[in-house]
Amino acid sequence: MINVSKWKETRKKGFLQFVIVNGILFFGVPMTIATAAIRFYFGSPGTDSWREYLVANGTWIGFILQALISGIVFGVFIWFITERSYRAAAKSNIETDEA
Repeated sequence: MINVSKWKETRKKGFLQFVIVNGILFFGVPMTIATAAIRFYFGSPGTDSWREYLVANGTWIGFILQALISGIVFGVFIWFITERSYRAAAKSNIETDEA
């Protein structure tokens, strides 16, 4: 169930801020770091250090793109799913404040 009052506050801040903060910063960046660690430890033959791994063949460019793209997709998806739930709750006049 959606926390209507919290979503009202989030909506006031706007779509773009939501996607940047919740999508890119809170999802895209951590997932990219986790993916990088997994790739480094389990799939990067020939590299002995993080530094070598990150500069090899522009790996960091891929990480930046991965963080941006996955974060934007996630943020947009969550925005629209939550917005749909909010509108359904508003339509049926359900006010829930579950924290």
